Amino acid sequence: MKLRAIEPVPSPFTRKSRYILVVEGDTNDLFTTAMILHRFSYPVCTARNARQALDMVSVAMPALVITDFALPGMNGIDFLRVLGSNPHTISIPVLLLVPPGDIGHEMSDVEIGGRSILHKPVAVEDLYRAVQAAMESTPRTNIRVQATLPVTVNNVALDSARGECATHVSAHGLYIRTFKYHRPDEQIALLLTIGGRTVKADGRILYTRRQDSDLFMEPGMAVKFTRIMAEDREFIRQFVHDAVTRGIVMDLQ
Repeated sequence: MKLRAIEPVPSPFTRKSRYILVVEGDTNDLFTTAMILHRFSYPVCTARNARQALDMVSVAMPALVITDFALPGMNGIDFLRVLGSNPHTISIPVLLLVPPGDIGHEMSDVEIGGRSILHKPVAVEDLYRAVQAAMESTPRTNIRVQATLPVTVNNVALDSARGECATHVSAHGLYIRTFKYHRPDEQIALLLTIGGRTVKADGRILYTRRQDSDLFMEPGMAVKFTRIMAEDREFIRQFVHDAVTRGIVMDLQ
């Protein structure tokens, strides 16, 4: 019988995860940031201070750390110095949330990759773009949210009984779940019902997914708006903003 070599068990520091670690001493700010990230569709873990955060990082490295500057005990800068002193954690991207003013000089001797500073109060859109830049190979600049919205394509209403609808929407486009095939780069006319408002737009299909191409992916097409009234785009942007912040007392903006 042929024996198979036993693969070495990775150390905790080498087990990477896609979660975002939020480190914040203020309970309200911690809840707000975590909830918004969750609505951005990212898995989130939280820590109330740097020591808790370091314990969590030693179990599985996050894909991104978002930490406040004013932490109880060890502050955010010293926390980053600890991460930067360890060869296993030096490459973790970090967003440091700081009060108004310039503390860039305090970051000058912090050796850690992918550092970014966001000044409080942080606008939701700025947080989204910073997270996208740190996490994604093709970052988005406009927030998109999950939705279930009726859509008409080229004057043909999609079959909502079969689950055909817009499943994600942003101010610049949407993803449409449909079993009807359309070619990439095809120009289409859209009629979208959103928040009780009917929006007309033209769009270009960026890519499509067939039902039989991947059982784990939603069939349909991603569409970029090519023509839309400015007031309709602003209405969608506000709809998206409200969907992200609904029920949250906003201290970020």
